[in-house]
Amino acid sequence: MPKKNSVERRILDTLIKAVESSGLLPWQRPWVVAHPINLVTYNAHKSEGTPEEVCIKYGYKGINPLLLSLSEFSSPFWFTYKQATDLGWQIRKGEKSSFIVYWNIFEKTVTDDDGDDRIVKIPFLRYYNLFNVEQADPAEGKEPAPIPTITDIDKTDRKRDDIKELLTASWLAPTTFKGTQAAYIPSQDRIVMPPVDAFKSYAHFYSTWAHEAVHSTGHIDRLGREGVVNPSLFGSEKYGFEELIACVGQAMFCARVGVQNEDMNKNDAAYLKNWLQVLKDDPRMIVRAGSQAQRAIDFIFGDDSPR
Repeated sequence: MPKKNSVERRILDTLIKAVESSGLLPWQRPWVVAHPINLVTYNAHKSEGTPEEVCIKYGYKGINPLLLSLSEFSSPFWFTYKQATDLGWQIRKGEKSSFIVYWNIFEKTVTDDDGDDRIVKIPFLRYYNLFNVEQADPAEGKEPAPIPTITDIDKTDRKRDDIKELLTASWLAPTTFKGTQAAYIPSQDRIVMPPVDAFKSYAHFYSTWAHEAVHSTGHIDRLGREGVVNPSLFGSEKYGFEELIACVGQAMFCARVGVQNEDMNKNDAAYLKNWLQVLKDDPRMIVRAGSQAQRAIDFIFGDDSPR
């Protein structure tokens, strides 16, 4: 169990609270909202596209959109307390902050007992407190920076040719629609899916396909993830980590294209219990999975493709 005041403990407590209140793991939430972004970052890039495009391109990455999605706010815009003050806004008294994390690995050269230099990798994890713009009022006597308007997301369940085009991109594994189950087969580098009529909704079809597409990005000729290149048996730590990457990546994909994130296991108590135990054993796993999932999503959308 992580130390009481550690970043890992704060992540773990936040996730457990979210599960207890909703009965869902964070990546199972519908999460059909605009991509969260820091308001200062948005203002620095607002001329580079529509509000929606700027939010996606310059918004929070990795595990942070998932952490911020646990809040009850509908606005995608966030700032620190100081940023709010500098922008002419005042955080209301009693408002509670949300948080994001910064994760990285630093390399340090050390000299061992034999006098030889070697590289040591040191994991680094820090958190920052944020407030949503809905928690602030214009500061007295100041003209606050305007809050952009984000177009309402169309949540209609329908056929989406744009999603099909994304998931059939030439740099991804090919998909066949003849099976009775959904799976990515690393040895053949292909995805098998039941036909769309076998699913209860288009959202279920697209989110399931996205899940397998995330797995496929781990192929040796793509991102080369260990859990795909050297797959392990069901129930192993390596298997669970790769599955966690696919679950988080699936949620990220659904958020980006604006479809509901459907999950077949969302009412399975044993599934919830298993994942809570995994996160308790290693809270940093969700942060590392978020980073890997972000790379997978960037690859699917062509941001990191071999074109």
